[in-house]
Amino acid sequence: MREKYFGLFLAIFWALAIEVTICQYTSYFSFVKEPENATYRISSGGEENPDGTITITDTPLNLEIYDIGKEVNVLKLNFTRLSGEKEEVTTPVIVYGKDEANDNYFVLSSYREILPESERSQYLRLHMSGKCEGISISIYAAPGEKIRLDELILNAHIPFNISPLRLSVMILTFCFLFYARSEGAYYKIIKADKDNTQKVITALVIALQIFVFCSAVFFNPDFIEVNWRHHMQYHELAVALSKGQLYLEEMPSGILADLSNPYDFVTREKIMNITNQSYIWDCAYYDGKYYVYFGVVPVMLFYLPWYLLTGNAFPTWLGILITGVVFVLAAFRLSENIVKRYFKNSVPYITWLLCTLLMVNGCGVLTIMRRPDFYSLPILLGVTLSLLGINFWISSLEEEKVSTWKLVAGCLCMALVAGCRPQLVLGSLLIFPIYWEAVFKRRQLFSANSKGKTTLAILAYAFVAAGLMLYNWRRFDSPFDFGAAYNLTTNDMTKRGFELGRIPVALFRYLFQCPNVSGDFPYLQVTSGGTTYLGQTISEGTFGGFLTVNLLALAGIVILFNRKIFTDKKVWAMSAMAAGAAFIIVCADAELAGILPRYYSDFGWLFYLSALLAWFTKWKSKRDSAEGIMVLRKAQNIIFAIGMAFALLLLFTDSSNTLKEANPQLYYYFYYELAFWA
Repeated sequence: MREKYFGLFLAIFWALAIEVTICQYTSYFSFVKEPENATYRISSGGEENPDGTITITDTPLNLEIYDIGKEVNVLKLNFTRLSGEKEEVTTPVIVYGKDEANDNYFVLSSYREILPESERSQYLRLHMSGKCEGISISIYAAPGEKIRLDELILNAHIPFNISPLRLSVMILTFCFLFYARSEGAYYKIIKADKDNTQKVITALVIALQIFVFCSAVFFNPDFIEVNWRHHMQYHELAVALSKGQLYLEEMPSGILADLSNPYDFVTREKIMNITNQSYIWDCAYYDGKYYVYFGVVPVMLFYLPWYLLTGNAFPTWLGILITGVVFVLAAFRLSENIVKRYFKNSVPYITWLLCTLLMVNGCGVLTIMRRPDFYSLPILLGVTLSLLGINFWISSLEEEKVSTWKLVAGCLCMALVAGCRPQLVLGSLLIFPIYWEAVFKRRQLFSANSKGKTTLAILAYAFVAAGLMLYNWRRFDSPFDFGAAYNLTTNDMTKRGFELGRIPVALFRYLFQCPNVSGDFPYLQVTSGGTTYLGQTISEGTFGGFLTVNLLALAGIVILFNRKIFTDKKVWAMSAMAAGAAFIIVCADAELAGILPRYYSDFGWLFYLSALLAWFTKWKSKRDSAEGIMVLRKAQNIIFAIGMAFALLLLFTDSSNTLKEANPQLYYYFYYELAFWA
């Protein structure tokens, strides 16, 4: 018992030691010199007023501190913007310096953001050669604004800051390093169903994971109080359905009907601007009416009941939050069912826990949680229903029979996926390897004795399929047309067609492109979208290929080629089928839509499902090889560290409506807490 808690105590000790020493080094060094109020002059861009404020006449306002003649390590710059058309939260500044090595001003760094609410942002650490002769500060504010310079201090003392966030991150990191170290004894503890200690640890990890997911939902206020008209489509569909109609109440402008091709973006925009008309962006326009082409299941599950009960619009972020919590629970349960069913007494508990955490955080769902918008909900719900469905299927396989209710529940969940995100229906192919023995060896399905449960399973799919086909036929005159081709966006999807040239670009961007790493928080930048493909497609900024950063998923694919280690052939079939479905979805997304960050969630969970099966098989095959196990331990720890770091850093990035823009106070809180040396 003492050894179990020794690692935790050690982690707390080292986290506290590092926090009060290394993490405070900027404060310690700032106390070496005495602070001094600086004297400045306005070199350009502003005029000083009698009350001491400065009126900006041109951008930027340039202030100069001259004839310093001493070493300067820290500059504190604190000012208040007193006027402006809108309240500015951040103000960009650029600092220039002259020192013993430079007679002329040189740029000390790119611009820094000064926040009134963040005192740490006001302390600028300078790195000059010898004595500082002068400092020039460029403040970027709009002409006509007034600024009150509150503090301008040379060699200011940076205050101590004991950070709970930093301490938490370090404690978790040290716990990982101690309990998952390759030489440690904890890898000898096998995943067991009835181990109470494992149950407690798992519950705590799940609670922490849910906390991270729920917190991410509230990061960006742009998605809590939505101001985009087209993001209200699900609510408007709920209103329409409550009145017995499938099209939205708002009628399109007659201008759309008059256009020879209303799906031509450039022509449509031109005519609408000339006639001062508008339309619902990204809505399906068909036969003179607006329709919602996104999956209808989220409306039936959340929006319509909420509207009928309250008369108000269901908040999309709440749907994301609820579904995200269910996703976490479903992912952990699925991983547990896989071990219980196919790898009993073969997988170390620490391996199971780390791999499951990688799946939950690395499959793309976490980035959806930090962007809880209308586009993300059908994807997230489709993925969650898929995990629930596979869970039900695997757990339905009992020793002597197939559980009827679990079989039917699984089929119902997998069928409903089509009403969320149609391409995710490929996950239903996993029913074949899962029930192969039940059908062909044990004759527990599709046999004379199992007609009832077999019929119910088929009816679950048939019932949902019939409803969706009728829904499509009533809207677009075809049972198989979901209406995506009629959307009013940047290109004419009705004539998009199938183009093989899009697939290599998508495979590279989605799977194999290296991440663009920088030296500034959050260290990940949008990757290049350059290509030799000459054609029209939709593309948004991404942050690296899925397989280049999710190394467990890549390892799973590599392991698949060593088929002889799979003693259970249906496990190989499940793994190969999941990976194959993921590749197909990548190609389908590229052809049907384009390259968008949220589409990583379409296929990420399938790659990880394949990886769990393959990686656990590798552990099982090496359990009698001390050298092989040691290699797996080291590889797993590296894979986990890279994958988790990338997934968590993605919380602070985005291709649009970024956290830095929408909630700079929170962004810079993390910035200065995690990049404490800045």
